[in-house]
Amino acid sequence: MATKSANLYARIEPDVKEKAEFHEELEKGYADMQAGRTKNAKKAFADIRKDYGL
Repeated sequence: MATKSANLYARIEPDVKEKAEFHEELEKGYADMQAGRTKNAKKAFADIRKDYGL
């Protein structure tokens, strides 16, 4: 049996695409949290203030 392949092009509404990318980032963050890759919030905000001179 021969294998067939084809290219498929589809237009995705920008807001749907944006929501899907956002969902992916949330999933990454959730996986980090479950794996214990976290940072104390106080330290995180202090680092942000330092990095941006706030």
